Amino acid sequence: LRGRGIQTDGIHLQDTMSHPQDNDDNDGNPKDDEERGVQSLSDIALESGNAGVEAAQKLLEAQNLTTTMSREYSIPQEIRDQWKKSGNEHAAMASISGGQSGQLNSLLVVDDAGRQHSQTDTYDSTQTNTNTNTKVETTHNSLEDSNWSQFFENARLLDEIRKDVMRTHPDLSFFLEETRNLGQRRYAALERILFIWAKLNKGVRYVQGMNEIVGTIYFVLANDCNEEWACEAEVDTYFLFNSLMVEMRDVFVPDLDDADTGIQGRIANMMDLLALHDPEVKCHLDDCGIDATYYGIRWLTTLLSREFLVPDTTRIWDSMFASTHKDNFLRYVCVTMVMVIREQLLKGDFSVCLRLLQSYPPTDMDRLLQSSRALWIYESQVTLACHKGGISLQQALAAIAPPPTLFMAYGCEGGVSPIRKERIEVAMRREAQQGIAATKEAGKNFLGNAKGLLNEWRTSNMERKQAKSDYRRSKTS
Repeated sequence: LRGRGIQTDGIHLQDTMSHPQDNDDNDGNPKDDEERGVQSLSDIALESGNAGVEAAQKLLEAQNLTTTMSREYSIPQEIRDQWKKSGNEHAAMASISGGQSGQLNSLLVVDDAGRQHSQTDTYDSTQTNTNTNTKVETTHNSLEDSNWSQFFENARLLDEIRKDVMRTHPDLSFFLEETRNLGQRRYAALERILFIWAKLNKGVRYVQGMNEIVGTIYFVLANDCNEEWACEAEVDTYFLFNSLMVEMRDVFVPDLDDADTGIQGRIANMMDLLALHDPEVKCHLDDCGIDATYYGIRWLTTLLSREFLVPDTTRIWDSMFASTHKDNFLRYVCVTMVMVIREQLLKGDFSVCLRLLQSYPPTDMDRLLQSSRALWIYESQVTLACHKGGISLQQALAAIAPPPTLFMAYGCEGGVSPIRKERIEVAMRREAQQGIAATKEAGKNFLGNAKGLLNEWRTSNMERKQAKSDYRRSKTS
């Protein structure tokens, strides 16, 4: 990964981006690029000979890889609108439309010895010695066809990855920086990581959403405060992405969609959890015709990286990577996200609900994570009480106090069951009555004491008056 190129399956992935050490020497001269062993995809396609020229041109035109204009318009309009809104459209389009230097990576066809395939090296049957074995000729031509077939297959894969890479975090200036063409070189790094991973993992083809995961990891690592570590961001990103895919690769395998670990199985488990804890919202979404795949696929395949800003995404990932049950963690977070906006969902129709779920509103991330964790803990306590204690669900809900950070649990607001709510109300009424009685008693005591003091004052006053009267009579006599 650290080298200028990586060979796999007879195809050489060449980094055509100008490196810092190449800036002084690279004057845009095609001859200089050729001396460095760097060729454009169209040049290499034409080197396949007359038989492959027409197919190569059609492939390159179809995949928007031949001209500056096609590269420019391969960027989705919504992404270009975001760039324009943020004031970065000029920088982005200038880097994308910059001719050869604007390309990310190109493919070179090489032989088993690692030599670049060129037209002069192409086998010419007219120059074959008449004594050469026909079987050798057939074998050689088969290898030629196999090499170019593999080349076109990789070209399609690279173009598919490139289209998604250009959509990755278009709001971050990190990927649009003009200095030394850093923004485009960072996109090239994402492209190389995804391409090589896809080639080394034949059982799991590249799927849209992987680019969001790689882009987020690369952004965090490249911005590490330790410059020595930040310089190894591409290598570290590949390692972390590969480690993560070991645990969640079943999500991207079509043959495992209906399995519990597949994408459809995980969405089904998520909706079962929502039906358990908030059946009202679940029924409302079903009535509106909102299928869980409309938003669940994106949530699960991108690990929620498209629903929140990068700081919030990294906050979620920190907690998820620290969890011993990453699948459960993500499932409870997704269900909690639905319950957080339950009031808006219950008031909305199809379009409103779909907009809320596909463009999730800003939320308090700490509170969201606390609530999802509280939901998991409360469910575990209730389940354990039912299984180990041999009591019913209603008895468990009435006996176990829910955490205060819960939004919903078992169809009850705040996780408080009707029985527990009634008990709480009875206890509150009892406390209120006891408070009133205590107040009355205190009032009586206060009034009794006041009456006693008044009587004492009256007696004392009468005694003073009698003493004065006696004194006056004695003085007169």
